[in-house]
Amino acid sequence: MKLASRLLLHGAVLPAVVIGIALLTVGWMLDRLLRDSLDQALLAQATVESVSLFDRMDHVPPLHLDRSPLRGMGGHAAAVTALYNAAGERLVVVPQEGAVPRTVAIPGRNQPPQWRTETTENGPERVLAVVVPDPEGALHTLRLALSLERHAATMATYWRLAGTVGTSATFLLLVLQLGLLRWLAQRLQRLRQQIGQLHGQATPLSVTEDGVQDELTEVRHAVEQAAAALGRTRQAQERLLADAAHELRTPLAAIRTDVDVTLRRERPAAELVEALQRVRQEVTALGELAQRLLDLTVLRLQGGQPAAELAALGELDLQAVCQAVVAQVQPRAQAGQVRVTLEGPEALVVRGDESGLRQVLANLLDNALRHAPVGSTVVVHTGQTLALAGLPTAAKQAVLWVDDAGPGIATPDRERVFEPLHRLDRRGSGAGLGLAIVREIAH
Repeated sequence: MKLASRLLLHGAVLPAVVIGIALLTVGWMLDRLLRDSLDQALLAQATVESVSLFDRMDHVPPLHLDRSPLRGMGGHAAAVTALYNAAGERLVVVPQEGAVPRTVAIPGRNQPPQWRTETTENGPERVLAVVVPDPEGALHTLRLALSLERHAATMATYWRLAGTVGTSATFLLLVLQLGLLRWLAQRLQRLRQQIGQLHGQATPLSVTEDGVQDELTEVRHAVEQAAAALGRTRQAQERLLADAAHELRTPLAAIRTDVDVTLRRERPAAELVEALQRVRQEVTALGELAQRLLDLTVLRLQGGQPAAELAALGELDLQAVCQAVVAQVQPRAQAGQVRVTLEGPEALVVRGDESGLRQVLANLLDNALRHAPVGSTVVVHTGQTLALAGLPTAAKQAVLWVDDAGPGIATPDRERVFEPLHRLDRRGSGAGLGLAIVREIAH
């Protein structure tokens, strides 16, 4: 089901159905209340009439409504009252022009009052029949009938009003929902067009504001942020591809040059061995560059790991990991006449990825040893500090840092050194990917 259909269903059709059910329920209850009111009025009149029916000395039963000075006042029709003797024959009727049966069936002595609705030539009537014994014990029947014309008129008025209210409410809901649908459709159409611009677009997407602050606005802002991030990622990828092409072209050109020069004439075996060794060095450098590019690409495809998932990582001894990496680089350090030491607690249990931590420290030490002066010392430190934002307040944060006596990095370059393939000194070895890999793993 489309969004427009759902909005019409939940915003207009269902409310209209609920309003209709509510109006029908109120109408049914009003009809019941009016009928109960009529029944109570008939019962009250029957009670008054039955009190003094047989008080006259001539034993002619009177009906007091006929003699009431208030008869006909208030604009309300009075009930047609008739009294029947023990044989079921009519004795008296008030008003005299009232249409009542000449005879009725006499109910039993203990029969409770009986209400029923009868259809006559004048329309439906509500009828009450009550058994009243005279002083000798003979049973008489007091019959009261009241026209339902006013009741029907009242209910007809209610149904007209209910129909008008229900129709008007349904029409208003439909108009409002259609207007809302049109407004939302326009906003979604603009957002869809702007999102469609992302395809093949290198510059960040600028989402047009529409002056409304709601959930759709939050989605629009999220799209804008995602588009900006996508633009930055695309630009970084383009720079990475350009730099990688440049870095790969250099060793390939050197290899081709060596091979071309070697093949120009016949050479002694010693010269061939020397040329092959140079080619081997270039191939080794090319393989290392390709591997580091692959590592960086895999890390970026995997993405960072949010703090909420840290609990899923296994526990490990960071100090033991550092000891293993330091031992691994000792031969290279000794060859460069540089000392590498480790300082920190005997054990430091953390949650983390052991292979990633090994790669981080290995890259940091590789960078330090490449620039450390002869006779200097590179120190690996481990320790603890308070929790960082996003972690439980009771937790502590493990820290790892490397000190060396190298020339350092100028302040303007301290952010650029983490860019892939960026090298401060092009004359040195390395491809400029180590610190970029460190940052990706740290993130």
